[in-house]
Parts: sequence; structure tokens; C-alpha cells
Amino acid sequence: MASNKQPPTKKLQTLLSLYQSGQFEAAFPLAKALTKKFPNHILAWKIISGICRQTQKLPEALVAMQRVVKIDPSDAAFHNNIGTVYLDLLKNEQAQASFEKAIKLGYGGAYKNLIVALVRMNKTDDVRVVQEHFIKNEPDSISHYLCLAALVGSNYEKAEAVYKEGLAIHPNNTELSIALGEHYSSQGKFVEAKSILSTALAANPGSLMVPMTLMLADTLFVLGENDKAKEYLDRLPDNPKTSGRALTIEMEGGNKKTILERLYKNIDKGFNDCVIGSQILRLNIIYGLRLGNPFCNDPLKFAAMTNLNTRYNFQSLFVDPVKRILDSNSLAYKQQSLLSNGIQTSGNIFKSADRVAELIHIEKIIRTEIDGYYNEFKNSNEGFIKNWPANYQLYGWLISMKSGGQLGRHFHENGWLSGSIYINIPPKKQADSGNLVLSQCYDMDEIECETKADKIIMNVETGSFCIFPASALHHTLAFESDEDRIVLAFDVIPIT
Repeated sequence: MASNKQPPTKKLQTLLSLYQSGQFEAAFPLAKALTKKFPNHILAWKIISGICRQTQKLPEALVAMQRVVKIDPSDAAFHNNIGTVYLDLLKNEQAQASFEKAIKLGYGGAYKNLIVALVRMNKTDDVRVVQEHFIKNEPDSISHYLCLAALVGSNYEKAEAVYKEGLAIHPNNTELSIALGEHYSSQGKFVEAKSILSTALAANPGSLMVPMTLMLADTLFVLGENDKAKEYLDRLPDNPKTSGRALTIEMEGGNKKTILERLYKNIDKGFNDCVIGSQILRLNIIYGLRLGNPFCNDPLKFAAMTNLNTRYNFQSLFVDPVKRILDSNSLAYKQQSLLSNGIQTSGNIFKSADRVAELIHIEKIIRTEIDGYYNEFKNSNEGFIKNWPANYQLYGWLISMKSGGQLGRHFHENGWLSGSIYINIPPKKQADSGNLVLSQCYDMDEIECETKADKIIMNVETGSFCIFPASALHHTLAFESDEDRIVLAFDVIPIT
């Protein structure tokens, strides 16, 4: 029979130390063992939920969180945490209920999350009530500053001032530091991002460590500080995301021996996502290897295109809402080094509180098209089909280019699938103007890419819907026109 007595203090200290230092592989079995012997001791359940949350095992995190609030129903922060997991799982009504419990128990940080849940369900009147109550009753809370910054997001200077004001009241707060770090990065201010993230991480070694450390490693990589970036990544739990980032950094200037050692290690561990898929494609070409690809051996064979004009009123469902958004002058934009003569919106446009209502029909149509894509290829043995995500979120952004604009070669490292909807493609002066190119032009100059590489050119027009494995390298060709070329791009991101 299980005991409800207190666990030994030494074991609890060991567990807490392992968790705070990021040694999740050692902490998890110890926490599980403690919950079996001491099922009503809350710390072990909290640590299990934290490990599962940070490693994106959301159903398991939810079970542990629910056990926490069963033991202590007054734990407002964990009611809020349960709500955020429900949000990630797209269970908006359950999320709303959890956030309302947290608020009732006095957790002001749940207001912002409640707004997201209400917006997703198109409860606009409820959103206004919550916003007014939140601003009035929580003037100095962390969420107050996060919401204020979101409201002035298109004004970079005002948003930066709001974050700094919040950090003056809440020094080194992880949420505000991450938000300001993202804000700096979106403007290309990587030195400033490095400073704010490294300071906050030193002050909060265990809190939200994974997202903050990943962001700092990415920032260091952009700044060319590869060794420091790898050092931070090596502190994190070994999973496809962290190991994939480490290999990406190793491939920039590393030697063949260390690159292949990291690659084989990731393959042996069964890691499978678009990053390792793209890395294998690239290394097979560079080193003349013939490694099988656990994600997709030839993503060009799985590129699909359809014309939405044939099944939907494209003007009213797509063109008009997107143009209203672009004309609103309330968008935040990010620096995009691969984009010439164009602009790209910042953040996930499908999660922007004031955009959800405009885009709700577009998101539903995209999900329908994704279902159709899966049905077309469901008998394939490729890894990205066999391991099709049971749940996913859409992450979208808008790109508007003027004459001469183009987008350089890249792939989307966070996606499972990548896609694009062509809101406006100007009349073409040349056959391939503004077209989408999927290729295997790794480490090639333009002439080599044009003459030697395997590639397909997708002849896009207004209304085209393109979708392909996220490991596929792709770029767009330049065009000339008095009209803007407008695209809604998106990634399918698994929720595990």
C-alpha cells in the first residue's frame, strides 16, 4: 500500500537539483518513483509536469498538472498551467475554464491567456470585458506589460519601452525577458537580445530554461559565437530540437568527423523531424553519402499544388481579409535577411488576438487542404507520413514584395509541412517570374543551382495553394511589376 508520508529531504533536494540543472533524464525516473511511494506529495508531480511540458509531452504534462490541483485545489498557477496546455492541444473551452479558475483564485497572469482562448472561440464581447477588467485590476502585473506591448506591437520603440518598464518592476522576469529578446531579434538587434537573455538566464537557471536557452543559442549562432551556442545547447535535454540545432551549428565550419559523429548519434537515437531530414539531404550531397532519410528521402516528390479558386470564393475569403490586415497599419514586422525588397510580419498571425476573427475561415480551409494532402500520400512509407502528427498547430505569416523582390534558399526548421497561399501574383513578364522553386541546391552558387541541382518550379498564380515536406529547400524567383506579390506562408507544427 502506498504511503502518504513525506519523502526523505535528501531525495527531494537531489530531485530539485537535477530538475533545476536540466538533467531531466535523471530527474524524471526519480520523480516517478517518489509519486508511487508518496502519491500525495506535490513537488514530484510538479517536476514531472515541468519536465513533460518542457519536452513537449503535453498529454503526460496534463495528467501530472491535474494531479497537482487535485492535491492542492488552491494552486492558482497550476490551474493557469493546465489552461496553457489545453490551448496547445486546441481544447479552447477547457482552457477557458482553467484560466477562469486561476483568476478566481487570484492569479492575474491568467487574464492574457483567457483572452487568447476567448478570441479563438470568437467570443469578442467577452474579450472586451476581460481586457477592461485586466487593465484596471492588474496595473503592475507581468501580463499587463505583455498585453500592453502586444497592443503597440507595430511601434517598435513603444513596445521596447513597455518591456523595459515591466522589467524595471520585475527584474530578470523570464516571460518579459523572452518577449524582449524576441522583440530585439525581430529587428536584427542580436547583441541586445544576447545581453537581455544571458542576464535573465543567469538569474533564473531553472525557470523556463529550455525556451530561453534555445533562444540564446540561436542568437549566439547568428552572432557567429558558435562554440558558446553549442555550450548552451549541451546543457539542455537531448531531444530532436536541441540536437538538431547543435548539428546545424556544427555544420557551419565544423570538420567532417565531428559532423558525422553528431549526425549518427541523432540517427541512432531515432530522432526524426524536418531538421534531421534536411541535414541528411545536404550531407548526402556534400560528402557523397547514401544515407536513408527517416523524414523524407525526396521531398520534391511530395510537393503538391492546387488552385483554391476552383472551390472557394477566393476574393472574399482570402484576398479581402489579408488586404484589410496589411492596410491596418497595426502589424509588427521582423527583419528577414533572406528577403529582398519586401516585408514579413512578425509572430504567428493565427494567434494574434485582433486577427483571429479575420483568419478563422482561412485556418479552417488550410486544415481541410492538409487533410486532403495526407489522404493523397497516406500509403507512402516516408517517415513524415508514417509518423503523421495526431495534433498540430498552424504558424503563419504574411510576406509582401515589391518589384524585384525575392526570397533566398531556406527551409523551415520548426515545421512538419510547409505551405503557402498566393494572395496576389502580378501578371508575369517572364514565364517563371515570382515562381516558387523547390530544390537540392545545398551549398551551390546560382549557376550550379540552375544547371546541376534537382529542382521543381511551381508555376504559382493568385489562388495557388502549395504544400510540401518542411525539410524541402525552397526559394522564390524575382519578378517585375507595379503590383505587390502577397503570400500567406505557414508551417504545420506538431503538438506532442
